[in-house]
Formats: sequence, C-alpha cells, structure tokens
Amino acid sequence: MTQVLNLERKGALFEDEDNTLNQTHNIHIRVVQRTNRKRITFVEGLPQKLNFHRTLRDLRKKLNCNGSIIEDPDLGNVIQLQGDHRQEVFNFLVETKISPDPNHIQIHGIT
Repeated sequence: MTQVLNLERKGALFEDEDNTLNQTHNIHIRVVQRTNRKRITFVEGLPQKLNFHRTLRDLRKKLNCNGSIIEDPDLGNVIQLQGDHRQEVFNFLVETKISPDPNHIQIHGIT
C-alpha cells in the first residue's frame, strides 16, 4: 500500500526534508455522532510541520471518504473525515511514522 501512496519518498508528508519528529505532545483521534447513523472523525494535535493537504489526500484515498482541514485558533490544524475511521487513522499514523510512538496517540469517542 505504501507504493501506491508513495510514502517511502523522503519528505513525502512533511514540508521540510527532515522526516524526524520530536514528538512531546499527544495526537487525539475523536469521533462525534452527527446524526443517528452518521459520524465524523477528527484528528487533532498533529505536528505543525506536517503537510496537511498531502496527508488529507492520502487519508481520503486510503479510507475512501471525504474530508477537510479545519483551522482552529486553539488546536491548530485539525483533519476532519466523514465516517468512523478511528482504527484506520491510528494505523495510518503509525505506518507513515507521523507518530513514531503509538503511545502518543489517544482515541476518544463513541464505543
């Protein structure tokens, strides 16, 4: 799957050429129920040097859903995806090394 998304190239998801992250904060994956059957997944706390548009494009391709980037004054850039994709987003963040340590990812939402 990484060949299709071309994630092995240096700097694929980051704006600068340094792929290392000194992650000291947590990434939060939240699910909110919009209507009776519809849900929205939010990804908060992503590093600011991340290329959000490319990450969103790759997530939309992998998850077959639509999404957008929301600019929040308190949280920074937040990725919003249609549907409940908590586990898939968690796996994507670990596979692409956006979060090198899975312990820094917290999943919240409806059980």
